[in-house]
Amino acid sequence: MKVLLINHFPLEGSGSGTYTKNIALHLRKRGHEVCVIFPENRPVLMLPGIRMFPVMFSTGKASWSSLPFNFPCFTTHPQSRTTFADLSSGELAQYLTLFSSVLRQAVREFQPDVIHAQHAWCLSWLASLCDIPLVVTIHGTDLMGCRKWPVFRGFAEEAIAGSAKVLAISQDNRDLAISVLPSCANRLLLLPNGYNEDIFYPEDGEGPYPLVIVFHGGAFAAGHKRTHYIKSMCLPITQGYAVATVEYRLYHEEKWPAQLIDGKAAIRYLRANAKELNLDPDRFAVWGNSAGGTVTQLLAVTGDEEDMDDLSVGVKASSKVNCAIAWYTISELCSAEQFGTDIADIRNKTGAGKGMMPNDGKGNDSMFTALLGYNPLLYPERTAKVSPISHVKEDCPPMLLQHGTNDLVIDYHQSSYMYEKVKAVCGEDRVELELFDNEPHGSQVIKADANIEKCIDFLDKQFFDGKNPYRKPLGKIKIVGEE
Repeated sequence: MKVLLINHFPLEGSGSGTYTKNIALHLRKRGHEVCVIFPENRPVLMLPGIRMFPVMFSTGKASWSSLPFNFPCFTTHPQSRTTFADLSSGELAQYLTLFSSVLRQAVREFQPDVIHAQHAWCLSWLASLCDIPLVVTIHGTDLMGCRKWPVFRGFAEEAIAGSAKVLAISQDNRDLAISVLPSCANRLLLLPNGYNEDIFYPEDGEGPYPLVIVFHGGAFAAGHKRTHYIKSMCLPITQGYAVATVEYRLYHEEKWPAQLIDGKAAIRYLRANAKELNLDPDRFAVWGNSAGGTVTQLLAVTGDEEDMDDLSVGVKASSKVNCAIAWYTISELCSAEQFGTDIADIRNKTGAGKGMMPNDGKGNDSMFTALLGYNPLLYPERTAKVSPISHVKEDCPPMLLQHGTNDLVIDYHQSSYMYEKVKAVCGEDRVELELFDNEPHGSQVIKADANIEKCIDFLDKQFFDGKNPYRKPLGKIKIVGEE
């Protein structure tokens, strides 16, 4: 496909400019032909393999500019403080005339199949006149401008009318667009920030990609899908894997099993839409730590058990996964090693498991009481259903369990018991256990690159027969969220 990209701003210095440049590079990488029209006021660094039509503006110093004023923006830009409101009618006419000429040249020479314009504004209006399918991405800046300057609102409305699809960069942006430009409602799609907020793709390979689905910890009381401590679990993205991060309800929002239901609904959605999302539905892994590890284990061992799901939530599809990694998590809620009275004195001295469950079976002030809605020690049979170890069956997928032996929050025997149970029911080839001597809950050694390499080895074994063509030294990623 031939794609013509248009922006009101240079490819450096603004969010939409950077977005346009990244779209161009990734489209080219995927084999499409790309052409870009954009303003500039300084020498242009050409993008390899991409046709570029810069429109040159003056900073007051450049003699080689096409226009005698600086490129306009909505408020300010690192390279310009000229706004659209500053343009005289003559300057606006010059602006539109020159871009119209460049656009006609690009269409004539490049012959695009589709045009993608940033901002519902005067350049997207010009693009709407070309009789070529048009996609417009709206931003907060152009919507602000539409409310502020009626003349440009007219451009925006005509651009919308001439477009096939309109993309909103956030939910707030979508709601504002419907308010400011009501005509866009019937063709509006939400595409947050130019990317899917929950699914991230590797740079290598063409897909469909194997998927790692990440569940954060936080004692079911805190944390979210952007929590910084999930960063290590997202590193498979540098090794040919797509990564999805899942938000599940915390116990102050909804009691158990809402957390498991949310996890299963996420998997069902991802599998039902795998083709559209460029994912391999037969290569799904789950990976979680602490509370997220409990969810991960349950997802692995319950598969499509209907009594462990609520199919009214989300789409209809299988919630089975192909393998699981669980870090320092609870596998048996009523185990003696974790909560029994025979070690209550030790627990009181060390703080192990403090606040998680009542040691005497009488109190109600505990995390699991808040999560389940009842004191779990008083209802052991009912609580057993919540425990992953109770659901292990012969078709349990491969699991990797890792735990520190100095974990004073969740006793490492939790992982040991799960290992023994899976090994007894499914065989030694179905489960791996690694204990880290003297490491605490949330161990930095477990999260370190050396161990992440081991975890990816486990994933490679399941999905690439141990021969991942995209393996390379671990890259660096940043989780934008809770710091």
